[in-house]
Amino acid sequence: MLKLGNIFVNTSHVYEVKLMNRGAIDAPFTYIPSATTVGRCFKFAPEEGVIAAGGIQTIHISFNATVLGSFEEQFQFRVAASPTPVILTVWFSPHHDLSPH
Repeated sequence: MLKLGNIFVNTSHVYEVKLMNRGAIDAPFTYIPSATTVGRCFKFAPEEGVIAAGGIQTIHISFNATVLGSFEEQFQFRVAASPTPVILTVWFSPHHDLSPH
């Protein structure tokens, strides 16, 4: 789980996560785009690739919250030869910056 905590609405945020291949063969992967309103606020790069056996792939996540509230969103990556997708759960709570400027 990636906990982003309290973040500001309409402010860009960038994060990194790592996909690890603990298997003995290369693992092609593909991001499965989210169909939810909040999920569409996230962009993943790269969206597809191949992780070498025993290797690691850094995934860059860019995010700009457009709505208020607390959210838990699940993102999926399809990995070849795996019967189930890899799931990344992200928790966050966007809010407005009400401090005087």
